[in-house]
Order: sequence, then structure tokens, then C-alpha cells
Amino acid sequence: PGTGSADPKNPANQLNRIEDLKVLTSGRNTAANMSNGAYKSKVMEIDLVRGVVTDRKFDYLKDGKYKGMDGEEKTAKNLPQTEDFINDTYTFENSLDMIVFKNYSGTGDIPGALRGDAFIPEIAQNRIAYNSHLNTITLAVKMKGRADLKPGQIATLDIQNLDGSEELRNNPQLSGRYLITRANHMFDQGTLRTTLSLSKYDWSK
Repeated sequence: PGTGSADPKNPANQLNRIEDLKVLTSGRNTAANMSNGAYKSKVMEIDLVRGVVTDRKFDYLKDGKYKGMDGEEKTAKNLPQTEDFINDTYTFENSLDMIVFKNYSGTGDIPGALRGDAFIPEIAQNRIAYNSHLNTITLAVKMKGRADLKPGQIATLDIQNLDGSEELRNNPQLSGRYLITRANHMFDQGTLRTTLSLSKYDWSK
């Protein structure tokens, strides 16, 4: 679904066109992003057996190597906040702090003494950051009756920039693949109308 021609000879395009769109959340909640480790986080790994403390830092822009459903790695341009704002605003001083107590083996440990190396700090930091960005953009859209659309399906939206430019370009933050989380179908004076709740699924184009 997305914008398209109103040519009456092209009904398929009209059926896929969104007639009303409202951005419910856009991932721009700076305080929430700080507290949930969306862009930066720290882990203090405490090895109780060896008496060693290791500090690990995670920078989303440098360390977050995630791929979308199209197989391409995410880029900063697909984020709801600009790269300059992220670097200026999110620091390790205001980032999420975590503690991990080590109960797994690493390089130099006695074989069999502890569980196999599980990279717990890296897993924790990546999982928290990934979940923070997944589904951070949610939309409510209205369109002509589409009884075939239902929750659980993936919809691709092409949403153009509204910047007054003569060049038609898709908005990189809003365009992409969305998960349909809710679908309401109702008749209005004999005409079927569909209202969808959409949640952006990942960073895919």
C-alpha cells in the first residue's frame, strides 16, 4: 500500500492506496531510548571465580550489525533520529548500565569447570538494542475495503517525503515493511472500509 494514481482505469492501484495515515509512535522518545539501551549501553561482567571485573561498552551505530528481511544491513538513515543527534545526545554517561555474573568459561579457563562460553554480555546488549528498535514506528491507516488483509501479514509501504521538493522520494524512516497488528473491516453506507494498525517490522527497504 502507498500513494498512487487516481486514474479510474487503474483500480488495482486505488485499492492499494492509503487514504488516511496517522503516525502513532516514531521512535523519537529520547528518554525511553536512553533508559532501554537503544543506542548505548554498558555491561559490568563480574567473574566471581577469578575475581576479575570487565567493563564492556556497546555503541549501536558501530556494533549493531543487524540485517533486515531483505538481507541488507541496517543503516543510520533508516533510524528515526539522525546520526548527529544520536552521537550528541546518547553517551555512555547517560546509558543503560547492566551487571552480568560470569558462570561460563572463557579463554584460559580450566576445561569442564564451567559452562561453555556463551558471550552473555554481547547477547544482552544486542538483544536489548534490537528489541528497542524493532516495532518502534507504528501507524494507523485507512483505505478502501480490503477484506483480504488480516493481522500477522506483512505489508510494504512506500511513503513519499512531504518536503515540498519536486523530486518524489520515499521517506526512509516511514517506508518499509510493516506487520499488520490489527485490522478492522466495516461497512459505511454500503461501502467496505478497512482500518489497519501497523508496526514497522525491521530496517528493510
